[in-house]
Amino acid sequence: MLFFFGVAFSAADVVLPSDGRESPAFVTGDSAASIVGAQPFSLSVGDSISKGAFTLERRADTLYVLRIGRNEWRLPFPVYQFDIGDVDGDGNVDAIVGVEKSTRFFHDVARRVFIFKNYKGYPRGLWFGSRLGSEIIDFRFIADERVLRLLERRPDGTLFAVDYRWGSFGMVFDKYH
Repeated sequence: MLFFFGVAFSAADVVLPSDGRESPAFVTGDSAASIVGAQPFSLSVGDSISKGAFTLERRADTLYVLRIGRNEWRLPFPVYQFDIGDVDGDGNVDAIVGVEKSTRFFHDVARRVFIFKNYKGYPRGLWFGSRLGSEIIDFRFIADERVLRLLERRPDGTLFAVDYRWGSFGMVFDKYH
């Protein structure tokens, strides 16, 4: 059994898209209904989604824009997830954006987590995670626990859930599920 977002499901319930890409995993059957927000994320070019004060707009295949009103931050990478929550505990809602990109120290394109603040009506980078733990498959912010819950994959293919919370600078490990 695998536990994700507090729900147990078998590995047979985990579905990865058949196009060969490492896109977000989601669960099927009754387990999916029990997991709040476990739907795969996707936006077509020209579409947008709003959560709180933040809007994420897809302008091209690999150009997304995070907006607050008319103020924007360009994300020139594929986006695999978008959520909001008070990540750092300052009482203000932050945007959490999952992007696929390489970094200065990790040259392979992989899933990363970016966190943005609402600074006087402007989206501002709070944290650009180069790497957390194992390979990221998907994530959700659990507001009542103030944790970022990730579905990760170990090198042997095992899927597992792990929580991270805000430290003095950036996300730090909290616990496994």
